[in-house]
Amino acid sequence: MFFLLINFLAFIWVIVASAILLLNKHIRFPFKVLAIWMVMNLIFLPYPILIDLNQFQNFPHYYRIPAPFLYLLGPLLYIFTRSLLNDEKKFYTTDWLHAIPFVFHLIELIPFYLSPASVKLELINQADWNNLNIFLSAKEGFLNAKFHSILKLISWFVYLLLSINLLHNYLNVTSRIKNAISTFLFLLFSLRIIHLIFTFLGFFLPRSTYSEYLINLPNSLTLILMVSYLLKETIKLSGISNEEFSKQFTSLTELKLREKQIKLHALDNASDEIFFFIGHNLELLHFNKAAENYISIILQKKLVQGVSLKNVLSEPNFKFVLSPLQQILLDKKQINLEHELISSNNGQKEWVSISLNPIYDDDYNFLGISVVTKNISHIKVIETQNLLQKKNLDQIAWNHSHEMRAPLANIMGLANQIAKPSNVIPQSTLIKYLLAEAEKLDNIIRNNVTQASSSKK
Repeated sequence: MFFLLINFLAFIWVIVASAILLLNKHIRFPFKVLAIWMVMNLIFLPYPILIDLNQFQNFPHYYRIPAPFLYLLGPLLYIFTRSLLNDEKKFYTTDWLHAIPFVFHLIELIPFYLSPASVKLELINQADWNNLNIFLSAKEGFLNAKFHSILKLISWFVYLLLSINLLHNYLNVTSRIKNAISTFLFLLFSLRIIHLIFTFLGFFLPRSTYSEYLINLPNSLTLILMVSYLLKETIKLSGISNEEFSKQFTSLTELKLREKQIKLHALDNASDEIFFFIGHNLELLHFNKAAENYISIILQKKLVQGVSLKNVLSEPNFKFVLSPLQQILLDKKQINLEHELISSNNGQKEWVSISLNPIYDDDYNFLGISVVTKNISHIKVIETQNLLQKKNLDQIAWNHSHEMRAPLANIMGLANQIAKPSNVIPQSTLIKYLLAEAEKLDNIIRNNVTQASSSKK
C-alpha cells in the first residue's frame, strides 16, 4: 500500500509541476525541456501500480509502450543542463541526433504495438511479475530486450556524466559557487545517480522478488524530492525576464567569455609585442597596449576601434605594410616581413619582424588579419656579428691558402740550397734570406691571430 501511495503521489506531483512549466508561456526554455523529461519519467510509473492492483489485463495495449521512451531520459537531462547553464532559448539543430536510438527502438516495436490485444494478454498472463525476466528476455524486433536494457543503462550513465561535467565546468568558471540553479542541478544529479544504482541492481540481481521496487520506488521518491525543491526554489527562476535572470544567474557561456576577456586584457597589457587585429576592410578591430603606445609616441595618433588602418599608417615610412595586407585579403596566405622602423624608446631605427596571418573561426570563416610586430634588433646585431666573423674567417682561410704559401715555399727552397754542399751562394747569404722569409711568415701568422680574435668579439 505504501508503494502504491508513493507512486501515486509522484505521478500527481510531477503532473502538476510539468503542467506549470509547459502551460505558462513565460517559463524559460530549459525548464520546458525539464518538464518533458519529467513526463518521460512518468511513462513507466503505471507499471508497478497496474501490477500491484492486478489490473494489467485491463490495459494490454500499454504493455511495452514505455520501452523506447527510456532512450530519451539521458539526452533530455543533458539538453536541459546544457541549455540552462548556457542560457539557451531553443534546441540546437543537431539535437535530433540524440533521438536516433529512440526512433530505432520505436520502429522495432511498431509490429508489436499493432498486434491484437490477445497476443499482448497472452504475454501478460505468462509474466512472472515478481522479477524482471519478462523485460530482459522478451523479443523486441531486431534486438533482444536485455540488449536494450543494457544500452539504456549505458545511455543514462553517459549522459549523466556529460551533464555533471557541464556543471563541473560551470562551478570551475563561476565565482558564485552556490545559487538556486547549481544547487538544484546538484540535487538532480545526486538523485539520478541513486536511481541509476537501484535500477542496475533491480535488473541484474538474479530473480529478486522485489526487483520492480528497486527500480520504481527510488524513481518515485527522487522525483518527489526533485519536484518539491523545484516548486520551492528553482521554479521562480524559470519564469522571470531575461534581464532579471541574468542578474541572478550567469550563464556558462557568459562566464567563459568573461574569463577569456580577462585573459586577453592581461595579455594586452603585459606584452611588449605590438598587436593589431584587422577586419575585411582593413578596419581596426582590436589592438593591445603596446600598439596604442607606439602609435601615440611615433605618429602622435590615438587608436580607436573601427578606424581604417590606411589612415593610421598614412606616413610614408609605414605604408609598406598596406600592400601585404591587401594581398592576404586576396589569397588568405601568411606573410612575414622584416623592416627597419623608428623605435618608440629613443627615436633610433630598429629592426622589427612583422607577421601577418589570416584568422578563421571554428567553421573556417575568414574573420580578419592579425598583425604581430616584434623587435628583432638584437637578432640583427648577432647576424651582423656572424657575417663579420664569417668574413674574417674567410680572409684567414685565404691567407692560409695564398699569403702563407709564398714565404713557406721560399723557406723550403732556401733550406734545400743550404743543404747542398756545392752551393756557390754563400751560406750566410742564404741564411739571411731564410730569416727574412721566416719573418714574413711570422707577420702573416700574427695578423691572422689578431683577425681571428677580433671576429670573436
